[in-house]
Amino acid sequence: MEIILGRFKNNKVFICAFLTACYTGMRTGEVFALTWNDIDLDNRIIKVNKTVYAKDKEENGRWYLGAAKTIGSHREVYICDTLYSVLSDYKNQIKDSYQQTNYYLFHPLLEKKKYSLRIREKKGHYELTLKRPSAIGLNELNIDINKEIKDAIFNHQHVNNEIFDILEKENIYIKDLTCGYYLKTTRHDIILPDGVLSLDENEYNHHHDYEIEFEVEDYDQGLQTFKKIIQPYHLEYKQNCLSKIKRMLETLKNE
Repeated sequence: MEIILGRFKNNKVFICAFLTACYTGMRTGEVFALTWNDIDLDNRIIKVNKTVYAKDKEENGRWYLGAAKTIGSHREVYICDTLYSVLSDYKNQIKDSYQQTNYYLFHPLLEKKKYSLRIREKKGHYELTLKRPSAIGLNELNIDINKEIKDAIFNHQHVNNEIFDILEKENIYIKDLTCGYYLKTTRHDIILPDGVLSLDENEYNHHHDYEIEFEVEDYDQGLQTFKKIIQPYHLEYKQNCLSKIKRMLETLKNE
């Protein structure tokens, strides 16, 4: 055990998962399927009710969550003193957990130009964002707005700001936007030396998925750090997954 912990001493996520398996006897898939809603530190109980399964090779993505294999697999396990200390310390590293909702705005020209337009509601605040392709990644323009402006946009009323000035020059007008589609995210932010690691649980259009996002200043260093974080879970980074708005659009096409 000391050799394994020494090998991954800088990977707190892996150490927490590894010790949870060691001190509870839980299967690997059961540990990886845990959320903080399953871990009751006050009563020192972990509720086991789901596990991680591998998808068929022809399906998109590699893993999915499903119910535990048998009725007997649904159980509660005790959190011993050592594991309690590990879990408590790890949870304290999560600097922020919150819910946010992205309201997406659609227009044929936005999709043609590979732009995306959204309003994000988080902790009672609203932000209008326009994303456009750039040489590396996306150029992102953010403007703080209030609920009144958000409602005006949804009601196709004219709004003056930098984003809509840009869009109107490209013949994209508020009156022609399609509104009403949204995606709700429960996000857990973990502050790391190289950046902020965000664990997202997303719900949209009767779909449910998860993603990991690593926001960094130095792309090359951040990429290497990210690969080290996911390596113990047998995950391999090949390219970014489809953006939230693209996944939303895919579900609409399949209706």
